[in-house]
Amino acid sequence: MKKWLNKTMLRLIGNKVLTYTAAGVVLALLWNRFLNQNAWFSVLEYAFFILGSLMLALAWFFYLKWDGLTLQYLNRDFIKKKKEKKKHSRKDMVDFTEEEVDVLDALDDRERDFCRMAAFLVSGLLLLLPALLALLF
Repeated sequence: MKKWLNKTMLRLIGNKVLTYTAAGVVLALLWNRFLNQNAWFSVLEYAFFILGSLMLALAWFFYLKWDGLTLQYLNRDFIKKKKEKKKHSRKDMVDFTEEEVDVLDALDDRERDFCRMAAFLVSGLLLLLPALLALLF
């Protein structure tokens, strides 16, 4: 398990956790503002619980994908083919010197799925924890 957690992957997982958790909090606040007009439901008890459960379900699906589960009807050729980048003859390396390297491009599919699974798991637990504490107390 230690070979899966290098410095680059931990930074990527941290960035994704921050993004997913912030998106969950924003969705919960939007739910409270627009759908919960009469304040019948508590944001902590309902919205955070639903969003945290959804994130944990997504983490479970990424675990199944990471474990090797595939769906046959999604395994078609047109889905598997990746778009090939067009090579321009007029561009050279100088055009790309100021661009940051995308960390996801450096990882293979299995490592990418592991990062997404870990990020969904941690952000789901971060959203589910306040909901469970609000239900208990």
